[in-house]
Amino acid sequence: MAYDIIDRLELYGKEDVLSFLAESVSERERKKGQLHKVFAESFDAKGIYSEKFFAQKLDYIHHNPVSGKWQLVDDYTKYEHSSASFYERGEVKKYAPFDFRIL
Repeated sequence: MAYDIIDRLELYGKEDVLSFLAESVSERERKKGQLHKVFAESFDAKGIYSEKFFAQKLDYIHHNPVSGKWQLVDDYTKYEHSSASFYERGEVKKYAPFDFRIL
């Protein structure tokens, strides 16, 4: 996904964003050949080894758009960028690619 993001930014000439992402690369990462830092480091990654744990995480992800500070929709299955409607009702949505021209 990071490569696609960089490709889009280059396509739309977003040099300011590309420069910011390049400045975010550590010296150690740069020595390995990394040019841009698209995603922040995450140290809380956990492997999913059971169906119960998978269901818990999927439920958490699906309910994010309607919880806490977000409140993006009134029904979590209606959030445009979520797979919740597929898992809950079998509905398949078409997702539009992110448009970097708005950056």
